[in-house]
Amino acid sequence: MMPARDNIDAWKERLRRDPKEALNHILNRIASIPESEKKAIFSHIPEDKNLESSFIKAAENLDQPLGGVPYLLKDLFDVAGLETHCGSPFLAEVRGTPGNSCALFDDMEKHGALFCGKTQMNEFAYGLSGRNDHFGSCPHPYFPDRLSGGSSSGSAWAVGSGLVPLAFGTDTGGSIRTPASFCGIYGMRLFPGNAWITEGAFPLAPTFDTTGWFTGTADDMITTLSALLGTTSDGKHRRGFYFDAYDDMVEPNLLEKYRITAQKLDLAIIPDHSTILRKVFEGAAEHYKVIVSIEAWRTHKGWLETHRHDYSERVWDRIHGGSQRTMDDLLAARDFSDYLRDAVYELLVDFDYLVIPAVPYPAIVKDGMTEDIRTALLQLTAPGSFAGLPILTLPVFLDNGLSGGLQVIYRKETDNLPVNVLEALDQAE
Repeated sequence: MMPARDNIDAWKERLRRDPKEALNHILNRIASIPESEKKAIFSHIPEDKNLESSFIKAAENLDQPLGGVPYLLKDLFDVAGLETHCGSPFLAEVRGTPGNSCALFDDMEKHGALFCGKTQMNEFAYGLSGRNDHFGSCPHPYFPDRLSGGSSSGSAWAVGSGLVPLAFGTDTGGSIRTPASFCGIYGMRLFPGNAWITEGAFPLAPTFDTTGWFTGTADDMITTLSALLGTTSDGKHRRGFYFDAYDDMVEPNLLEKYRITAQKLDLAIIPDHSTILRKVFEGAAEHYKVIVSIEAWRTHKGWLETHRHDYSERVWDRIHGGSQRTMDDLLAARDFSDYLRDAVYELLVDFDYLVIPAVPYPAIVKDGMTEDIRTALLQLTAPGSFAGLPILTLPVFLDNGLSGGLQVIYRKETDNLPVNVLEALDQAE
């Protein structure tokens, strides 16, 4: 069962009653977090006096769907006057303090939403664990011996813990989908190349980089989809296909819960289709690593040697590895990308959406992320990255409270499909 969390409507009501009480509610929650964990969750919290004036102003915008809604940004998004660290101890030094805010921040200002700070992340967004060797590993919001998942770790923690109802992250190879699954929350991954990722967001790999957000409830996801993408409920039945070919990869108890959710959504399960698709997906993780390492190296090559000791060893190795890739490696990865995208698009001619497990097991224990586990995660998430389509992540809970997630892959951001899926799942519960 999902933990009880204050939703957007509850936050609006709190602001309506007393903006200062709403502010104190957040500040008291933050103050209760141990200092060691606070560094692993937040990279910047505005001063109390600045937040107070923001909360009072926000109470005047409650008529907008996201008006007065407190939110957090992953610390690779620029906010004018604040350093962007991207989980690194030296980026602000070589890049300077941004003079302009990112397009996402500006758009959220127009929606009347309430900026409450920036969240910690995997170093340079290059990881899926929530581990950061410089600032500490971001814990799971309810199982402190486990990790939140990354790279949008702090944002997922903030929503999963109920601190705020909305937080933004990025997703290159699963950095929204993985922590949403581990933390038992909803996640939305947009198309790559949108203005929110190209204007004022520090890149990892532009081919795959995109933005998205987390919410703690389905209703809040529907509200945010409507406000930001204009999607609404149209009551249409949508035909979905469940990719059921990972018996050997997904933990059995979680696989059973995935199949139960697929039944609730009345998804088609066609073994032959799944077998063919699995063959198509073979090698997705390795081809993904090729493209990302090359593109990351292009961004970092001017700093990679001079700041070698300011990187964690694993991130330096991944980025430097891009310089060792050959043109043949890149061409093979691009050919694979076209092949996989064509296969997914062909499937989406007959079906409105495709559902794939997002993680093979629930949140991993601290220091439990190995390269083999990272590859297993990427084998589930990289196909969606190669497809380049919007993806909604649905949390799926085990009986012990841990969770996994399902990826809902569909064709157009402006499609009402995710709202229909969320409503259909609610009606089936």
